[in-house]
Amino acid sequence: MDKEDIKVSIVYIIKDTGCPCQYGIRSILEETLSLFEIIVLDLSNSNETIDVIHDIQDNSVRYIKASSGFVELFKQGISQSKGEYISFLESDCVISADKLKKQYDYLKSNLDDDCVCTGVNFHDYCNFKIEGRYSSNELIYEIIFCNPVFFSSLMFRKSSLMRFNFSSGLYKGSNIFSNSYALLADMIMNNFKIGSLGEYLVSCKLQQRVPDADFKLQIMMIQTEFLNYIASEIVLLDSNAIDEINEYIALFENRQLDFDSLRLKIATLYKSKFILSKPPKSKRKILFCIPNLSHGGAEKQLITWLENLDYSLFEIDLLLFNKYGVYLKDIPTEVNWFTLDYFEKYTIKEYDIEVAFLEGSATKFIANRKTNAKKHAWVRTDLYNLHYTRVFFKDLQEEISCYLKFDKILFNTKETLPRFIERFGDIPVDKSVVYNLTDRQKIIRLSNEYSVKRNNEITLCCIGRLDAEKAYDRLLFVLGDLKDNGLSFYLWIIGEGSLRISLEETIRKLSLEENVTLLGFCDNPFPYLKGCDVFVHTSIAEGYANVVAEAICLGKPILATNTVGPSELLDDGRYGCLVKNDYREIYEALRELITNKELRDDLSKKALERSSIFDLNMRMKRIMEILS
Repeated sequence: MDKEDIKVSIVYIIKDTGCPCQYGIRSILEETLSLFEIIVLDLSNSNETIDVIHDIQDNSVRYIKASSGFVELFKQGISQSKGEYISFLESDCVISADKLKKQYDYLKSNLDDDCVCTGVNFHDYCNFKIEGRYSSNELIYEIIFCNPVFFSSLMFRKSSLMRFNFSSGLYKGSNIFSNSYALLADMIMNNFKIGSLGEYLVSCKLQQRVPDADFKLQIMMIQTEFLNYIASEIVLLDSNAIDEINEYIALFENRQLDFDSLRLKIATLYKSKFILSKPPKSKRKILFCIPNLSHGGAEKQLITWLENLDYSLFEIDLLLFNKYGVYLKDIPTEVNWFTLDYFEKYTIKEYDIEVAFLEGSATKFIANRKTNAKKHAWVRTDLYNLHYTRVFFKDLQEEISCYLKFDKILFNTKETLPRFIERFGDIPVDKSVVYNLTDRQKIIRLSNEYSVKRNNEITLCCIGRLDAEKAYDRLLFVLGDLKDNGLSFYLWIIGEGSLRISLEETIRKLSLEENVTLLGFCDNPFPYLKGCDVFVHTSIAEGYANVVAEAICLGKPILATNTVGPSELLDDGRYGCLVKNDYREIYEALRELITNKELRDDLSKKALERSSIFDLNMRMKRIMEILS
């Protein structure tokens, strides 16, 4: 291809081994735009790239073993390019079939812009989108927090890059993220004009990498330089603002204001001067935080929330400390989710509300975030009788201090609130009760999804994690005594957890192998719940107890210990058999339920009567009022 025929040069950067570069290169070759070249700059220590290019056999691809250093890499790509426009693409990205064509057409039509960006979809260790549509003032505001433009989404006018003075002051270290962030900030400070396309035309799989030791220092240095620029822009527009800026700087220098707070105050001041006149976006930005999406009640409840939120009103992000759990596959497509590592490195949003959806580590994390967001903490269990969260704090006072940083503390039962006060005192933060969501129609539908086999014996069912608080070992000893006294029954235990091996040993010790089955975690347990004769829930401590609500929806006779959630759901025993947290009471009540069909039928009718309280729309309306 002759030099004059090339319109666009794609600089394809191989950063390390293990990146599947053939997918990115092939996505370029499938582009609708013709007359382009691909310059492969290989920074890896492998010959794998050469083999891939040889297999592709396309003369538009040129291979160069690249030098190290970000600025050198960038300059090398520019010097080797033949096109009028240059697009940089990293090897963990693929592009849509019309990305280059759309960006090329944009720059041909918008002669004042030096480059144009698109939106980016990220996946694997995160699933979120970076928008490609920013006004110039919005872009400046967003970059104060972190880079809102991903370099693989950009196409540059080569003439703009040629006149740009690549200084070396900000470009230090080997971390490509901090260097690209510095480069973009430097371009904006030198009046580079960045256009945008609102479409998501790049898909990127972020690899897990350990940041350089001085990564945070690099970012802080870049942001300090940029804040000086922002402050000067504010003063140019409004000279009276200089006193306010100097006051912030003095507080920072006297260590009365940390750097993140200084950054936030100057950003807010810039927004008030340059963006305030713009009509506010209608969607509220909400961040939910939870350690993972394992098979617990809180995790399941979060998914129910996310399934029922109105996404025309809310923009939802989900932060997971670990990419783990059976409910990962159930995250709605409208939700952007992140693991902690990528959230701290790449997140760019200022949220309206940040929600710690579970006690303990999530509460501590959200409490200590220095943002302007309203903060909500959710308490989902009886922290007086089961203070499991103490392991996350050095002492009780630190846990109290975290709760004091919240604007609201929300409880999923009436009784968890006074138990919370017994443990922590009456913390002066707004407190209210918001019941869990129970989707009755979905539960009934799922209960008919498949059928389960059972014998002619009375069948009991338990659902919950195999953890100490569920007290399955106590229940097994009760069943052992019932069997020794001649009663016939069968028990399904649905759930997984750390006590499986111990419970299996107890089952063998009590000769209950023919009476009890540990079914493990079940993605849809409702056919088992529908098929049982009695639902048994004998926890030592409990919050709302979603499984009790689900059993009520299916009209099951229920035996539960008198913990806070089941007590409320069964109205102190009016709609089910509620017993003390006592071995003998559990034994007597279970014996009566196994032998008395009339009692089971009566409790089944009462459960169906009680199920009318689960009005999903009414409870969802209450939740959306809180988030609004």
